[in-house]
Amino acid sequence: IHNWADEAKRFTPDLKVSAHVGQARDRSPGHLSAHDLVVTSYGTMRSDIEMLAGIDFDYVVLDEAQAIKNEQTQSAKAARNSVSSASSTTGPPSARDRRVRSTR
Repeated sequence: IHNWADEAKRFTPDLKVSAHVGQARDRSPGHLSAHDLVVTSYGTMRSDIEMLAGIDFDYVVLDEAQAIKNEQTQSAKAARNSVSSASSTTGPPSARDRRVRSTR
């Protein structure tokens, strides 16, 4: 997660980036709403599902989308909450160009 956040900061220095992970993470919606980009894990997304549902994200990108293949799982439900648009990827980066799909 921190690698993704570091790369985002490197390539998009004008964006406010937050790595939303770990026991000491700020769980207030206002904290995340103050950022342009939030990077988190499926596990953290499941744990914070109620808080995240209260935030209106413009877009969500899901890496390793096989983690949400079953629509009945908590990860899949959390991923769908408060999202107006989403893209998911799965497989090795070289194959992703063919497999990126829009979920809404």
